[in-house]
Amino acid sequence: MAATPLVVRSGTESVTLVLHTVDGLRQTPRSAGLTSDPRLFNGTVEVPQTVLDHLDSYPPTVRTLIQGRLHGARFTPTDVRVTDRAMTVDGLGVNLSGN
Repeated sequence: MAATPLVVRSGTESVTLVLHTVDGLRQTPRSAGLTSDPRLFNGTVEVPQTVLDHLDSYPPTVRTLIQGRLHGARFTPTDVRVTDRAMTVDGLGVNLSGN
């Protein structure tokens, strides 16, 4: 399982979460690497305990994200879809695109 820092910004404030991913089950062969065909990963967004302990000190948008989308939980399972141009984290409702 891979763990990647996930920085969420709101204005000048930010909070670092952790995105854990593991390759999803496939029923057909697939080549290594990313293509335009989405690759599914099983993911979990982790909110560090220190963030939960001090949530009141974060901006309202960060609190809303953690209390709303992530249900105030330390660990939230989510699907993650990745292509050679974008990554979608369903649990956060975000689509990150790159060049």
